[in-house]
Amino acid sequence: MSKKINVLIVILLSVGSLFSQTLCSDFKLTDFKINGNTTLTNNEATLTLALNNQSGSIWSNKKIDLSEDFRISADLNFGILDDSGADGIAFVIQPLSSDIGTLGGGIGYQGITPSLAIEFDTYFNVGWDPVSSDHIAIIKNGKTNDLTSHSEFMPFKSLNNIEDGLWHEVIFEWKASTKKLKVTFDNIIQIDTTIDIIESIFSGNKDVFWGFTSATGGSVNVQKVRLKNYCLTLESCANIPEIMATKKNICSGEQVNLSISNLPLLNNTVIPLQSEFEYIIGQLSSTKNSLTGTWQKGKSPFGSQISSPIPGLEANTIWPINSKLYLRKSVNLSNFDINTLEWKIAVDNGYKLFVNGNLVSQDFQEGYSYFWEYQGSIPRTFLKEGDNLIEYELTDTGGLSAFETQLTANPFYSILWSTGATSTTINVSPNTTTTYWVEITANGIKCRKNITINVTNTNSPTGSSSQSLCNEKTIADIIVNGSNILWYATATSTTPLNSNTNLINGTSYFATQTIGGCESKTRFEILISIVNVPNLSGESIQKFCIENEPSLKNLIVSSNNIKWFNSITNGFLLSESSKLENNTTYYATLIDPTSGCESPKRLAVTPVLIKCDLIIYNSINREATDMSDRLYIDDISYFPNNSIQIFNRYGRLVWETKGYNNATNAFKGNSNVSVFFQKDENLPDGTYFYILNYFNFIDQIQREKKGYLQLFNDY
Repeated sequence: MSKKINVLIVILLSVGSLFSQTLCSDFKLTDFKINGNTTLTNNEATLTLALNNQSGSIWSNKKIDLSEDFRISADLNFGILDDSGADGIAFVIQPLSSDIGTLGGGIGYQGITPSLAIEFDTYFNVGWDPVSSDHIAIIKNGKTNDLTSHSEFMPFKSLNNIEDGLWHEVIFEWKASTKKLKVTFDNIIQIDTTIDIIESIFSGNKDVFWGFTSATGGSVNVQKVRLKNYCLTLESCANIPEIMATKKNICSGEQVNLSISNLPLLNNTVIPLQSEFEYIIGQLSSTKNSLTGTWQKGKSPFGSQISSPIPGLEANTIWPINSKLYLRKSVNLSNFDINTLEWKIAVDNGYKLFVNGNLVSQDFQEGYSYFWEYQGSIPRTFLKEGDNLIEYELTDTGGLSAFETQLTANPFYSILWSTGATSTTINVSPNTTTTYWVEITANGIKCRKNITINVTNTNSPTGSSSQSLCNEKTIADIIVNGSNILWYATATSTTPLNSNTNLINGTSYFATQTIGGCESKTRFEILISIVNVPNLSGESIQKFCIENEPSLKNLIVSSNNIKWFNSITNGFLLSESSKLENNTTYYATLIDPTSGCESPKRLAVTPVLIKCDLIIYNSINREATDMSDRLYIDDISYFPNNSIQIFNRYGRLVWETKGYNNATNAFKGNSNVSVFFQKDENLPDGTYFYILNYFNFIDQIQREKKGYLQLFNDY
């Protein structure tokens, strides 16, 4: 009879040695990052050109592990300028970043904290450097401008002129077990000292970037480093990706998503093995090794006869009784936890499980219409790093029927955030700058990644909490100290007020300021008092008799205690005794003595000074071509309410009119009274007399002016 064999192989896997990687390597471009003015040609990095204010650096892309030894070999070239050359090259280790550096006498690393630098200083900065010659020194935390820092770990050492245009070989060596730091320069050991770098410099952090920095200021040089080879251990968590953040710079209370992703096999992963097995079919024998035949690889040992969706034997396929099938697969366990491998199998009769040639488990049960399930763990002693050979021997006394296989890999990372969360992503809303970490644990190794979320806490604006403003003011008139001010009607309202909103007396308003896109969370409350000072009214043109010598106090406006200025805004305060000037505009306002508030708008008043004592030009020549051909009365146009009579020497009226105006109604030597002369008849030469009456509207009095005139009929 034919029978069915169902095989299910389950191996639970977890991460293994992903984290540390020791290497010796010649220069590889992918190992480094250049910054600033640095240019790179092959393994030669030109950190600065002979130009002012340059800064260059080349840093490792990955951190190294200071709990392991390192040896780094390079050649340094400090340029050809000696007395005027600057500023040197430094070898620096620091945990912060692979893209930092500074200008000038700091040799590109000044202020980097924490850090440890071996500086080759080629320029004497007075007050900074302990010696005027080129020198080598160990400097902590970028304190290049501190004399004592040059001898904190060991005395600095002077060097011969190294700005000679030549390449100088330098080797940096670190022995972690003895905490010994050694620097060899041009085959001479210049530094050989003991420093607990991890603890005294980096406060227990053993993972750092390494690189070279350089800079120029007012003095310059072409400064280069040629990277040769390096033996070092990358940080223990090199394969753990950095924490990703939707934002690294936020405003206080703003939400940020932090995530750790791309962790290998983070989710349960089913790996089919059926199509990957090698197989061999043969007869039962006493031992596995006695089986003869040829190993093959394919979906199943049964070729085109397969029609079921699961590769294997058809139910009606007839095979010899007591046949056996060997399945063989080489599995690379480098990335899995080999302490936790489990297996599971379901089969009609018998099986044997071999790992790397060692029999791990076996059993045999007689069955025709059902299958048996077996499971267990593979001991660590049978496994090794890298490739492992997993083999199954399937036996069926009644003839093989079918099989299937698969591997299942479980998550091999455990995750713990500084917040206590264990998911791959979290949301945080810090109110202050906060460093978050995620701890990844695998095979007992704990690795942390940090990320700092920089939080801008904008303070509320400052100013006087009670302000008195004048007249009809708006939000824009409130005085506060701050940037990008927004105003609100209450301490909690969300919609800002328009800047042209009119202020209301006795009302509080609430201000925020925004700096760097971050609005202050607290609001500054200001109580507003409004002092209303009225505008003045009065005639804009006011006329005065010049003979009266009028002053500012003679100008007529609608109130008392007037203040006069010479400008519509600001200007000088004028004394009310100031004499008026003709056609000069003066500006009147009221000023509240307590608050200093002024009328919203000054009243402009322009005096016109008039000769009220009229001047009459009494010589008339009828043949003249100018205004002397008539009786000319200066400024008579200001006094239209007038009348004039002209008499001859005998006292006879010869001419009269009202509204005399020097133009259309003027005496030109002819008669307009027909008594002794015809009307419009020219009067003879001679002396005549006039009587002028006019109403002085300024003084509000009637005036009379008398005199004589002389009439000529030719020149």
